[in-house]
Amino acid sequence: MESFGHAHTLSGDNASRFGNYTELQFSDSGKLEGLKTIEYYLERSRVSHAPSVGERNFHVFYYLVSGIHGEEKTHLKLRDVHDYRYLQSRVRRSGPTDQHRFDQLKQAFRAVGLSTRLVAQICQLLAAILHIGNLQFRSAHGTEEGSVATDMELLEVVADFLGVTTEAVSELFAVKTLLVRKEICTSFLDPEEAETVRDELAQTLYSLLFSWLNEHLNQKLCKDSFGSLIAILDLPGSQSRQGSAGEVNSVDQFCFNIATEKVYSWVLHRVHVAAVEEAQQDNLPIARFPYFDNTECVNLLGNSRGGLIHIMDDHARKRKTDTSMVEAMSKRHGGHASFSVDPITSHSGRSFTINHFSGPVSYSAENFLELNANETSADVLRLLRGDSATARSASELEGSNNPFIKSLFSSKAIATRLHPRHEETIVAVQQSVKPMRAPSTRRKRGPVLQAIIEGDPGDAESVGGGNDQTGAGQTLQCIAGQHWSAVTNLLETFEHAHAWYIFCVKPNDSHLSFQMDIRTTRFQIRSLGITELALRLKGSCEIRMTHAEACDRYQEEFTIRGIAEGLPDSQRLADLQRVLRLSDDQMAIGSTRVSLDAILLCLAHVSGLFVAQYLSSIGRSSESGRTWIHRAAG
Repeated sequence: MESFGHAHTLSGDNASRFGNYTELQFSDSGKLEGLKTIEYYLERSRVSHAPSVGERNFHVFYYLVSGIHGEEKTHLKLRDVHDYRYLQSRVRRSGPTDQHRFDQLKQAFRAVGLSTRLVAQICQLLAAILHIGNLQFRSAHGTEEGSVATDMELLEVVADFLGVTTEAVSELFAVKTLLVRKEICTSFLDPEEAETVRDELAQTLYSLLFSWLNEHLNQKLCKDSFGSLIAILDLPGSQSRQGSAGEVNSVDQFCFNIATEKVYSWVLHRVHVAAVEEAQQDNLPIARFPYFDNTECVNLLGNSRGGLIHIMDDHARKRKTDTSMVEAMSKRHGGHASFSVDPITSHSGRSFTINHFSGPVSYSAENFLELNANETSADVLRLLRGDSATARSASELEGSNNPFIKSLFSSKAIATRLHPRHEETIVAVQQSVKPMRAPSTRRKRGPVLQAIIEGDPGDAESVGGGNDQTGAGQTLQCIAGQHWSAVTNLLETFEHAHAWYIFCVKPNDSHLSFQMDIRTTRFQIRSLGITELALRLKGSCEIRMTHAEACDRYQEEFTIRGIAEGLPDSQRLADLQRVLRLSDDQMAIGSTRVSLDAILLCLAHVSGLFVAQYLSSIGRSSESGRTWIHRAAG
C-alpha cells in the first residue's frame, strides 16, 4: 500500500498521503494468522496536481514507468518519466532505484496472491491514467461542438485501455450533463473545462483502484474471527503548504489536519485526564502535570451545531459560495482564539486561519466547497459502468468492456444522487471517503473476535470484527464531515485498548542525514507536548488488571515465592510486591485493580530468581532508564 499511497514530499522521502489503520490478527496461541487494513482519506488530488517544487506524485507511477520493459512497455505505450504531465517533478528518491522498487512491488503482488492477469490490469489502468493526463484540448470547429482532443491517436489509446469507444470518450470531454432546477441539461465544455473533467477522471480512477486494492487485500488476508490483535494507526500528520511557491492549503490539508488534531486530543485526554480519573477511582496516588489542552480547537472544528465542519458541509450541500462560507464562519467564530479570517490582498483571495496545536495554518477558500462536495460527473459513471436509464449511446448503455474497470464502480465504492422526479436517473456520483470496514473490537465476553456491521453498537457483552462491508449508499456526503466521523468512530474503538504512542520528530527541514536543527526540533517537541507527556508517562504502569486476574495469571510466581493461598487477593499481591522489592511505580495496588510495569510480563515465563534480580537492578536504575524501557516497548 505504500507504493500506491506514499509519495516523496518536502517533509519526507516516503511520506504517507493517507491515514492507514493496520490490524495484525493473532490466534489464541499468539500466531499471526490475519491482517486487516483500512484507509482514512487518500490525497487523491495529488494524481493530477502534485506540487511542482520538491515533491512527486505517488510512488507507483514512477515504479511502473521506470521498471517495465520490452513487450509490456510497448503494449502499455509507455515512454520516459519526463514525458508525462502528471510526473513533471525532477526529484530523485534516495536509496534503491524506482526500477528495483518495481521488482519489489511485483514480488509483493505475488506474495498476497494477486494473479498475473490482475497485475496486468492494474498496470494497464495506471498507464491509462498517465495517458489521460497528457490529453490536451482545443475548441471545436465547424459542425463540432464543445472541446476536442488535439491528439486523436492518444485518445484512442485511452479509450482502448478503458474498454470504451473513442467516440464515447470524446463525448465525455465535449459535453457535460447537469441538473438545473430539477431538469437535466447538457452543457458544452470549453478546453479549460475539458481539462477539469480529464483530471477528475484520472483522480477517480486512481482512488477507486486504491480502495479496490485495499479491500482485495482484506478479502485475501482478513479473518472473521481470531483471538487478539495489535493495531497500528499511521496518519500523515500536520500539513501546511505555506511558503511553497504557488501552493495553497485546501481540503486535503484540512482533512489531514483535523484528523491529527482529533487524534492528538484523544492522546492528551487518555494520558492526562483518563489516567488521573482512573487512579482516583482506585484510590491510588497520582501526580498532576499542567499541559496544553486543544479541546477548544477540537470543539471549534467538530461541534455539531455550528462548528467549522458543520458550516462548510452545510454550505456545500446547499450549493452556496465560498465567500458565504467564510462569512458564516466569521459571524459564528470571529472571536474564537483558534480561528480568524485573513485579510484579502491583491495576491490572494478569501482565506481563513485555524490555530492548530502544531501551529496556525491558513486555508484558501477558493473552490473549497466544490472540493469538499467531492462530486464526480455522472457522465463518468455512465461511460464506465453503464446506465440503461439515461444512456445516450450503446457504449453508455453497456459501459466498459473491461470487467476490472467496470467492477471498480460498484455500489460499495460509489454513492449516487438520483433525480428528484426520475428515480432511475443518476445525476451525480461520489466516491465515499467512509471506510468500507470498521476496526475490530473486543468487548467483555467471548473467546474470539467476530464480524459486526460498521456503526452497530451491538450487545455490550459481544465481540466484533467490523468485516461486514457496507455500500456507499444513495446519499452524497461532504468529505470533511465523513472524515471527521470516521476518525471519531475509530478512536471510540481504541477506548478499551492498551495504547502506545509514537511521535515522529524531524531533525531538520532539509532531509540531511546526521544533522539536527535545534530550533526545528525544539519547536516540534513543544508543539507535541513531549515533555509533559513524558512526565505523565514516567510514573505510569502499562499493565492493568483486577486483583483476581493478577493472582490467576501469576499463580506460578506465588507458588515459587511461598505465598500461601486462602489470603485475600490484595494481601497476596502486597506480599508479592514486598518479596520482589518492587516500588509503587513498578507495582501499584489499588482498591480493585493492580497496575504493573511491562517488565513483569516475563514473570510467567522466566526463572523467578532471575526476574527478582533483574527487577531489583531496574529499581536501582535511573528514572531515565526506566522511561527508556517504557518507550522502547512502544
